[in-house]
Amino acid sequence: MSEVDLKQFFLEQVRLFEHFPADKVEEIIIKSRLATYEGNEAILETGDEGKFIGVVISGHAEISMTDNTGTRTVISQLESGDVFGVMSLLTGDRIVADVIAGNRCFVLMIPQDVFNSHILTNPKAVGYLSRLLADRTRAMSVDIVTAQARAVTSADDPYALSLHTGAPGKVVVLNVGLSQIHFGIYDTHESGADIHGIIDNADKQTARVTVMVGPQQKVLERPAFKLSELFSVIAEATAQLGEAFAFHPEDVTAVGHRVVHGGNKFHSAAVITPGVIADIEALSDFAPLHNPVNVAGIRVAMKQFPGVPHVAVFDTAFHQTLAPYAYLYGLPYDLYKQHGIRRYGFHGTSHRYVSLKAAEVVKRPLGELEIVSCHLGIGASLCAIDHGRSVDTTMGMTPTDGLIMPSRSGSIDPAVMIHLLEKHEMSPEQLSTLVNTESGLKGISGISSDIHDIEKAANDGHHRALLAHKAFCYQVRKNIGAYVAAMGGIDVLAFTGDIGETSAAVRSLACQGLGYMGIKLDEEKNRNLTAIDGYAIVSADDSPVTILVVANDDERLVAWETLRAIERNQLLLEAKADEPPAIPVEISAHHVHLSQADVEALFGPGHQLTPMHELSQPGQYACEEKVHLVGPKGRIANVRVLGPTRKETQVEIAMTEQFKLGVQPPIRQSGDLAGTPGLTLEGPYGSTVIERGVICAQRHIHMSPEDAMRFRVRDNYVVRVRIEGERELIFGDVVVRVNPNFRLAMHIDTDEGNAGNICTGHLGYIEEIQNRA
Repeated sequence: MSEVDLKQFFLEQVRLFEHFPADKVEEIIIKSRLATYEGNEAILETGDEGKFIGVVISGHAEISMTDNTGTRTVISQLESGDVFGVMSLLTGDRIVADVIAGNRCFVLMIPQDVFNSHILTNPKAVGYLSRLLADRTRAMSVDIVTAQARAVTSADDPYALSLHTGAPGKVVVLNVGLSQIHFGIYDTHESGADIHGIIDNADKQTARVTVMVGPQQKVLERPAFKLSELFSVIAEATAQLGEAFAFHPEDVTAVGHRVVHGGNKFHSAAVITPGVIADIEALSDFAPLHNPVNVAGIRVAMKQFPGVPHVAVFDTAFHQTLAPYAYLYGLPYDLYKQHGIRRYGFHGTSHRYVSLKAAEVVKRPLGELEIVSCHLGIGASLCAIDHGRSVDTTMGMTPTDGLIMPSRSGSIDPAVMIHLLEKHEMSPEQLSTLVNTESGLKGISGISSDIHDIEKAANDGHHRALLAHKAFCYQVRKNIGAYVAAMGGIDVLAFTGDIGETSAAVRSLACQGLGYMGIKLDEEKNRNLTAIDGYAIVSADDSPVTILVVANDDERLVAWETLRAIERNQLLLEAKADEPPAIPVEISAHHVHLSQADVEALFGPGHQLTPMHELSQPGQYACEEKVHLVGPKGRIANVRVLGPTRKETQVEIAMTEQFKLGVQPPIRQSGDLAGTPGLTLEGPYGSTVIERGVICAQRHIHMSPEDAMRFRVRDNYVVRVRIEGERELIFGDVVVRVNPNFRLAMHIDTDEGNAGNICTGHLGYIEEIQNRA
């Protein structure tokens, strides 16, 4: 088929292009790729990342899915002129169905950048694709959520943990401290070319620079230098690795900076602006030994690389999902309101990475896992991660407040901190210096902050070394148990950091006595573990809980966060440039979704729900029926039932109603009921007890795929939304849900509405993309 015939074919026989001018179609063809597939050859496979849509030019193919029994169901037959690969590009999810050629197929592969720039800018084309997606979704033999979960678990890199991007370049990472500077240089096309470096400048006369790439390591000693000379020193050191690894500033496409404290200002990594720098400096009271030097490094790098984006990656950001009851101390409330004294948590980038890696390893969606992450290194902390959200952590207000640490950050109570600051007129800098040098393993043992030195001394019978080691392991084990209780279960226990990765003794002692929780360590696997290539499983084969050891690379994690922050920022800028519409806000009062079995238990055999009026989401309606909620402490009468019926009963209440009922439900997305409490429901016919199903709904936005493309977001993105009104507020941690059957609306509960004097009908605007799923 000639180019002229091909253009005519697309104009006349492909419905997607029926509203396109001829020159635009010609441009799309030129920028796309023609491909041939033989009969039974896979064109797309479940779990792959969607990178293009395809148009069948000749031949035929089928879209099909395989269920858990191996049975394949055909969803749609594809003939000449049909389009495929739509769902993944419109929703951002992994491919959920296979596309298999029936005979020799000639297809046009339209890449995502062309799709975004040429097709999504045509409203009629987007409308056609949305309708097509809705039709194919209805044809699926399994629900879309199950299909998406299956696609995630079958993908090679389901959470995009690689640093590979479409554009070649180098990402530089800086972690500037008082006595050491850690740096990394990461190639976005060649994963084996990562360079790691440590500059030890504790000696005022001599700087010791260590650079590594793979197994190769070089050490350079040179005179001490000013921070302004940093990149000259990096270039000098990397030159020792050979020309192939020499540092060329012109290759740099982004710079990531580790920043210790983001307070409650930063919920995710942020592209650096003058305002961001000012905010980091204002938070220096919480990290007086860290934030100022972090900012100094930022200023030097921005001067060296003024034309590339710089990103601040905050240790504290991941923990901004903690609830007030988890982050408040037992101190006067005014200290929190006026001075910000609360638990902030640290090592957030590491804990987040561990949670994503754990989900990838166990091949289950992150949104259904309970994980305890143990970051045990120079600093140490544990984190409870409930369905992807940090719900508690052992580190507190400053990097010197938390779990017993190997060298810095001892277990210092905030009340003691205030006492030292006020009564002894200590400055924050003096207190930080005291805790950094005299606490943790070194403080107790009097020997060292190195766990291997401690273990050697303990093995030789050194009393204080034994005490220090036991104290450290006790704190780890105690907090593992506490977090299992806090989450109501555990699926994965993960160790990372220098101690977590290299000390079999610490891992063993941390797990001892926890068998009744399902935590069963394979002592032989654990003892024989040496080098880790990404991760290792050390749990026993029959352990209900998977025990992982995850290789930690702080600088690489910062690079990963940097690339995602730049992408989020670009998406937001594009969305604002297009002036997307406002989002209607709706207040959702407490309500109940019932299974048919519970409908009959409450209202009588054979009873069917009685629709009263439709809700904003298509197919959803409020019912005439009401039930009473009965908890261990009290009851809430006349709670509205919403229809239609569901597979499992779900009760949604506001946070302020927990105490009245005597239950403590987690914040969850609708349908995510694992580990949630139950209660008794009473109806006019009878009552029923549900063992689980009570949640506080996470605030969320319903979007169609067409809406999602206008806002430049995808399913399960987390955003911050500004809601206009008398008391304008910005709500963070708003999850985006994309489905062909959804209508644009943001849902918040009555507590959230009352806090801002917000009513149904107010309008919201996306201010920031916090996280990509």
